Amino acid sequence: MPGYKQDARQQYARANPAIPILARMESRLSAGFGQLSNPNRLKAGTTSKMPFRLRGRNDHRPLVAAEVSGVPEGGAETCPCPGSPDSRWNIGCSAGYTVRNESETMIIDVHTHLNNYDETKVVSVETCLAQLQESLVYNKVDHAMVLTSYKVNEHRPSTREVVEATRGLKNIHVVAGISFVNYRERDLREIADYLKSGDVVGLKLYPGYEPFYPYDKRCQVLYDLAMEFDVPVMFHTGDTYDPKGRLRYSHPLNIDDVAVDNPD
Repeated sequence: MPGYKQDARQQYARANPAIPILARMESRLSAGFGQLSNPNRLKAGTTSKMPFRLRGRNDHRPLVAAEVSGVPEGGAETCPCPGSPDSRWNIGCSAGYTVRNESETMIIDVHTHLNNYDETKVVSVETCLAQLQESLVYNKVDHAMVLTSYKVNEHRPSTREVVEATRGLKNIHVVAGISFVNYRERDLREIADYLKSGDVVGLKLYPGYEPFYPYDKRCQVLYDLAMEFDVPVMFHTGDTYDPKGRLRYSHPLNIDDVAVDNPD
């Protein structure tokens, strides 16, 4: 999407090579991982706030808008007009473009879990999901990204368990946590299948919790997988919940090498 690449966050990321992947991730999350809603032309020199479709699980409701300006080199940009799947995002269409109703801002929580952190008792993934849904309703959050863990046990459900528990829920979208230490080829095949079906919409790595640097060569197959399916990669950075975490692995500057080697 040439116009999308004009986003100011992308320009800032290019000038600050330590954060391109994070900036790109934030942009894609806020733009709904999606594609444009309708092939109506945007006139040269105009600016439109444009809701995008959420690609995962065939959900075509427009999400948070991203700024797109003018007409890119590849030709006219597009914008959603009347006939968009959710008309509440449109307050009229004039001069060939749509203006988004700012009072209808959609809220997306991009960091949630179905883990049980009170390990004195076992809580089912269904119970954790019910608690999450209740919290989303109470706080008027429209969509949530559920990040699975780097480890799997009775308190940390696997990506497969989370996908199966949330399948059919249009407001829940799964990001697959991957264990650098333990992943195998069969795990990558399963994640690739989920990426293809839209059941998984991103990948998450946990440097610091696990002893590896994000630029380790063993991670490259994961970045290649993300590029193949055009999904973001999320990284844990900074301090850890685990007192045994090693912070040298989770320093944000470690992501600079990854960004330089994987500009796409």
